[in-house]
Amino acid sequence: MMTRLRDFAKLYDVIKNERNKCVNLIQASTQKAAEMREKIKILQNEIEILRTSCHGKKLIVSFWQFQKAKLKHVNAIVLRDQLRNELAKQQRIESEMQQQLEQQRLDIAKLNLMINQAEEQMVRLRTRFKAAVQHRNDRGVQLIERHEEVCLFYEKVNIQEDMIRRGDVDLHTREEEIRFLKMQVGEEKRAIDLLRKNVPNKRALDQELVTLQIQLSQCQDRMTELEKNLENPYDETRVRFLEGEDPQPQISITKLKIALHETSGGSKAPAEVRQQESALEQAYLRMEQGEAPSEEAAREWERLIRDELRKKSETEERRMMAEEEEQFTLPGGMVTTAEPRPNAYIPDDDSDLPVPRPYGGHAPFKPTQAGANMRHIRKPVIKPIEI
Repeated sequence: MMTRLRDFAKLYDVIKNERNKCVNLIQASTQKAAEMREKIKILQNEIEILRTSCHGKKLIVSFWQFQKAKLKHVNAIVLRDQLRNELAKQQRIESEMQQQLEQQRLDIAKLNLMINQAEEQMVRLRTRFKAAVQHRNDRGVQLIERHEEVCLFYEKVNIQEDMIRRGDVDLHTREEEIRFLKMQVGEEKRAIDLLRKNVPNKRALDQELVTLQIQLSQCQDRMTELEKNLENPYDETRVRFLEGEDPQPQISITKLKIALHETSGGSKAPAEVRQQESALEQAYLRMEQGEAPSEEAAREWERLIRDELRKKSETEERRMMAEEEEQFTLPGGMVTTAEPRPNAYIPDDDSDLPVPRPYGGHAPFKPTQAGANMRHIRKPVIKPIEI
């Protein structure tokens, strides 16, 4: 609509410029025609004057004057014809301009009518636009209200889901507590049955306990007496020296040579004997330097150390296995592989000492470890609350 209005405005400006040009041409032609009429009147007056004056003069003078006047008259006629032609041309142009002016007036009237219709349509469109804007605003307000209601419903749904989730957790906790209490009741019943079975042997066990206590007291008295004797520095009988003397290295080497010679019976070659003697001397030299006598002795020593370490590690493993079995052994004598539940906690308060405190009758819930079927369960997506 605005494009059409701009086109009409441009066309109106063009028509207005053409009309102004035509008006200027009409005014110029009218002025030119008036001038021509004035000139014609002047020439006619001059002709009349010449006619009246030619009778009172001489013939020669009158003849020459007549010739001049005739020439002037001819010139005036020619000029008059030219002016008439020009006037006719200007009148024709004026009539054409009048026709164009009338046509342009009609076009302007049509354009004014179209402009009025366009303005009326624009007013109607503005009215409809205002109504549409008001309707849109009303719908926007209603949409915001509905959105707020949806948000409230989402919040209520989330609260309900949270309550259901917490209820399920509490229900599962109560079921676990019931199952654990049932297990404890069963264990207590089994312990009571075992105690009832062991009641007839109580007297024999009491007698055995008294005998063992007497033996323990005797052993403790004997151990105390031995400790006192061992701790007494003035008792000469507590030290017992070993008999014999430590031989010198040269004497030991000589005795070893004699023994080797006697054991070999002279059957071995002197080279082998010398080799053994050199090996023995080398062993003593290595011992004086703090090394093993030979490579075989070093390997034997390493083997002994390795065996001792292996025995220690096996003993430690057996002890740890025994502790683990003892940890997984229930009071009734049954063995379980379940992971023990914590029955105490360390307080976080700075004012108290970090001493474990028992939970009491209401221990915290410990969920079971997730199995392999968890890969088929999708994690729930919490819907965001948009306000």
